[in-house]
Amino acid sequence: MKKRRTVSVLTGVLLGAFVGGGAAVLVAGASSEVSPRTVGEGEIITEWNAALERSELELPVGIAFPQDPPAFFTSALDTPEVDQFEAGLFDDHVRQFWRCSWLAVESESVDATRQDRVAAEAQLDAFAGELPVEVVAEFEDYQQALEDVSMASGESPEAIEYVTDCEGVTR
Repeated sequence: MKKRRTVSVLTGVLLGAFVGGGAAVLVAGASSEVSPRTVGEGEIITEWNAALERSELELPVGIAFPQDPPAFFTSALDTPEVDQFEAGLFDDHVRQFWRCSWLAVESESVDATRQDRVAAEAQLDAFAGELPVEVVAEFEDYQQALEDVSMASGESPEAIEYVTDCEGVTR
């Protein structure tokens, strides 16, 4: 089995571990022993721009980080229970966009050359090599599940991973 790399946005605990954040949406009235820096509605654009500035991630040729914050940040605020975000969540979204951009190239979801696909595989393998020890077992289970679905459906594991984790992130 080819060693693959991914972060499932649907598994928030793993997302934080994979991309180094552990950031979360804060719910109104929720308490926490640790008080991370939070971002309210009026600070979303500023924090998004700061996350883009901090990022040193290289994107595939022809792809750029979005200048506007992901819709996630504004749509989540439409939920009465949500009133703030942990600041690290913005960096997590930048890294997720980066990962999904490279996965789009590797999975053939965007037009790219063979050389671009080789570069994508190298970028994503490096990403997988930096996973924290605590999440390696879950990561391997997820990769095996992708392989299983791939065998049953005839779709490539990369294409399944892109649709599962990234549809809407890079489009």
